[in-house]
Amino acid sequence: GLKLFFGGCVLRPSVTMGGGKLGSRKQKKNFKPAKPNPVKPRPGKITKEAHDSVEKRVCTRARLKAKLLERQQKKSEDAGEEVSEETIKRQREICLATFRSGNTMEAATAFQKLFKMNTDELLDVGICTLLDAGRNDTVVQVLSKCGDASLWPAACVWSRAACEYISLAQGDGATELSVANWITRAAEANIHIAEFLAFNAVFTKRFEDEDAIDSRVAVGQFARNGIHTALQYCSTWGQLSVWKDIGEDEDAAAEAIAEIVFKDEALCRRVKWPSEPTGDPYLTKQWLQARETALKMWWEAENDSGEEGGEDEDMGPEGSNSEAADEEMGSNVSQDGSG
Repeated sequence: GLKLFFGGCVLRPSVTMGGGKLGSRKQKKNFKPAKPNPVKPRPGKITKEAHDSVEKRVCTRARLKAKLLERQQKKSEDAGEEVSEETIKRQREICLATFRSGNTMEAATAFQKLFKMNTDELLDVGICTLLDAGRNDTVVQVLSKCGDASLWPAACVWSRAACEYISLAQGDGATELSVANWITRAAEANIHIAEFLAFNAVFTKRFEDEDAIDSRVAVGQFARNGIHTALQYCSTWGQLSVWKDIGEDEDAAAEAIAEIVFKDEALCRRVKWPSEPTGDPYLTKQWLQARETALKMWWEAENDSGEEGGEDEDMGPEGSNSEAADEEMGSNVSQDGSG
């Protein structure tokens, strides 16, 4: 009999559809076109709408939890109770809840109240939140009571350097030397933050998947040094935006950090290039690829500026400080495999 070919399949007239033979009057009358199957997300794949809905629920729960704890805290204060471990713990929970709710100003107020209780709990995220809220003077005051800066979390040292840079930009007493000193101390605390800030155009593009970052970086989960801390400081806690907002040119801070840190051969040789604390292969791979791209772009830019401006002969590959920094970065990566 007659055979019809459609999509590589053989259809015969005897095939029935809708209770009748293909082409029969009964089939035509009862035939209904098949509805297209809706596109379903792959298992484990969260759609943007679902993600936004989850985020809203998380923020709402965090906000409600913060309000409940604040009422309990106020009741305790009205009763004239002194600061105790219980009130500090409750204030700590208020800080975390307001931070997770996404309200920066309320979170900054909560952290400010926590630090007045003479505790250094959540110091790193709290200092970053205060700086994000524009409370630079408070940041300086809190950190001035925390002793030697070499014992601070890396995020706090970088935040103090940002305050000094802001003071210089606003003409409030800081000098270029004091800014350079604080940035140097910050780089010694965590060199990866210097990489991200100095070459942020490359690193933000490589780490633009915020979900992938947030799923691997959590408050207080990782050690002070390493890639996780850099991503936590620059991305999760939003400090890259703080640095880019200093001054009229958003690239000024990045250029200053690159100049102060990565052209200082002695600094690049003495800083700690710690191994990745969790050995996260995704973050390690992304970071190393971003570093390679950043160094290549920077070296090309340095060569171009040298040719245009007639720089000294020692700016070539044999004797430049930037090349020495590149070699030091590369050698440390090859040793521990993570940067």
